[in-house]
Amino acid sequence: MVSIKQIKSFIVVSEELSFRKASERLCISQPPLTRLIKSLESELRVTLFKREKKKISLTYEGSIFLEKAREVLLKLEEATDSLRLFDEDTTGTLRIDFTFFGISECMQKCIETFRIKYPKVKLIISETEGSYNVKEKILSNKTDIGITYGFGLDTRISSLIIEHDHVLYAIPESNAFAMKESICLGDLKNEHFILFPRLADPIWYETFLERCYSFGFSPKIIQHVESMWKKVNLVSLGTGITFTGKNFSKYNISGVKFISPKEGQTQTLPVNFSHRKTNDNPFLDSFIKIIKNEIKSNRAIELD
Repeated sequence: MVSIKQIKSFIVVSEELSFRKASERLCISQPPLTRLIKSLESELRVTLFKREKKKISLTYEGSIFLEKAREVLLKLEEATDSLRLFDEDTTGTLRIDFTFFGISECMQKCIETFRIKYPKVKLIISETEGSYNVKEKILSNKTDIGITYGFGLDTRISSLIIEHDHVLYAIPESNAFAMKESICLGDLKNEHFILFPRLADPIWYETFLERCYSFGFSPKIIQHVESMWKKVNLVSLGTGITFTGKNFSKYNISGVKFISPKEGQTQTLPVNFSHRKTNDNPFLDSFIKIIKNEIKSNRAIELD
């Protein structure tokens, strides 16, 4: 059976195309290395190298085996890293920042699963106002993971849509619209709106404006507030109307009614799981795997 030692030695010889240089890299003398490669060729029943007077080169079979050998070695390294993470003495930190809409059921399950698998890893979960601020924390390595409605494309950041959140209107209880079961956006043309600053969540902001324009009006924006809690508190005081995701509506806030858009006008926003591409926190990959498994599980339930 082919051994890992043979595979590693073969890869080094293939890279150096010299038994002498390869033996120096492997810290062994040349004769044992030559015997190791010959035993590998015997095991595989192929010739891996063309041997000439002062140089060697890969045969066609050798080049094919080199590609597969590298794949095997990579898989072995990944498996070894995974086992290290499962060591009960493994400690570390994983930082998660989310915006105003709260931690969804999907994320709650993933966090719970992660804590069970890695009980000694410290999870630091923080709320940050505005997707833009989450993005800055990701890029400055002040957090590992950002959960937001998105902040546009950035080649330095990798994002995965983990779910879609439904948009609701937050209406003061004293407002006549609070008595309705659903609301047409066009009927709100004379109402005052409290919005986020454009920079805080550009995708959500632009989406809302486009929806208003499609109903033939420009919204009367009386105040920009970055914090969702402050926005909804202003709604409770009768200052104006705002909108939020369904995830946030689970909080029971006095003086506020959360109303759905009329049928046919429902709108969803993608919830993004984002991280810096160059982040080398080993627990980030572990959390990503948990997230992907949860997404697959949810889709399977929907299909059933």
